[in-house]
Amino acid sequence: MKRLVIAGPLPDRDGKSVGGVAEFDLMAAKALAPFFEVIVVTATANPEGDPAFKTECTKGLWQIKARINQLQPDYVLSSLQYSFPVAFAKGGRKLHFVHGFVNAANYPLMKRLVWWLLNKLVQKRFDLQVGNSAFTQMINREMLTNPVDQALPLAIQDAYFDPYPQNERDIDVIYVGRIVKSKGIAKIIRALQYLPQGTKMTVVGDGADRKEMEALAQECGVDVTFVGSKPRQEIINYYRRAKVFVSLNAAEPFGLTYIEALTQGCKILCPITGGQVENLLAYRDRVEFVSQLTPKAIGTKMTTLLARKVAPVDLQALSTKYSSQAFGRNMSEIIEGVGNAHED
Repeated sequence: MKRLVIAGPLPDRDGKSVGGVAEFDLMAAKALAPFFEVIVVTATANPEGDPAFKTECTKGLWQIKARINQLQPDYVLSSLQYSFPVAFAKGGRKLHFVHGFVNAANYPLMKRLVWWLLNKLVQKRFDLQVGNSAFTQMINREMLTNPVDQALPLAIQDAYFDPYPQNERDIDVIYVGRIVKSKGIAKIIRALQYLPQGTKMTVVGDGADRKEMEALAQECGVDVTFVGSKPRQEIINYYRRAKVFVSLNAAEPFGLTYIEALTQGCKILCPITGGQVENLLAYRDRVEFVSQLTPKAIGTKMTTLLARKVAPVDLQALSTKYSSQAFGRNMSEIIEGVGNAHED
């Protein structure tokens, strides 16, 4: 069995450094374990592991290069800043996973310069780049002159595909994720003023703008409950209680929470642009796309969705595209394809 090193962060067992890329690495390691001997090399101090793969911790990011040289893997999969040391490691076919892109609206100049430097380094020293959506691929290739080779949708946790009872839902609107302005939470809160009195919204998650959003909800006189960050199973239970899921980042690279909400029976309101669109077009019976991101337009779409009756989703059909098994199968073919191309 060939050896695959995944270089990247993992969720911290103490919950101190959990992020989207860390969750991705954990999922990818488990999903690819049936196809490779998987070793995750990480700088996370107290990482969450799994019996399916090995975990090795380094004291710093730049020690990852030395450890990869010692392991002599056939393949290395990395993303974000972890691709800096991987670029200089010896041997093995290197794949860079692209989780998104930077833009002037949400990223300072220094971060954009670092991103540009990383892209140039990856183009020179990596064998393949894989993006999480066709939207991410297009933005990188056409706008940022970063030639991402393929697109592969992300997987959600296996627990989202467990059958669940179709109970009455007592939360009208839900948002799950980081509480930051780019997600359009302020617009969602203001939009609630255009819905009937008593409409309830729940915000699951935390972030830099939480206090400001709490103050805005109070100022607008709308019923919004902020419950903070929650463990995975509690998040699933919140989805199952909600009627409409809303998130409004018009430049969302993929939008994992949209897929999570979809599997749990939520109706969905989202922008007409972003990586989520290509995944939600097949579910127009329960999805509304909004082009004008004004509170009134958002409120009108929310009202439409709240009144709409929809059938339960087909979890089996969703699992064929968004399960970890589907990701592992498709990603393993991409990885082995890189090796076969060089052998030819």
